Amino acid sequence: AISRNMLCGLYDGVKDRRTDDALARLSAEAFQKQFSGAEVTSVDTMVFGSPNSAQVLFTMRVTSATRGGGAVERQGVAQLLSYDNELLVCSYVLRTAGAF
Repeated sequence: AISRNMLCGLYDGVKDRRTDDALARLSAEAFQKQFSGAEVTSVDTMVFGSPNSAQVLFTMRVTSATRGGGAVERQGVAQLLSYDNELLVCSYVLRTAGAF
């Protein structure tokens, strides 16, 4: 699922997905090492690039996997694409707000 999202609509056309799948696994592992839990709590701003694509500023509540497990809110920016009856998260970046 992560590879399908990261390829942003191109997944079915890619002949060799080994590199994409490896990158998706690394990305998921990094997220899991940083956070033990995450829940999107709000969509703060949405800017449409077209009827099928948007850039979204969102807030999520995350629980640290390493620092006592306390929950804090963090913002992120995601690139979304509506494609073939799916909503794909093509990419996202967490906004830094001091040390976590």
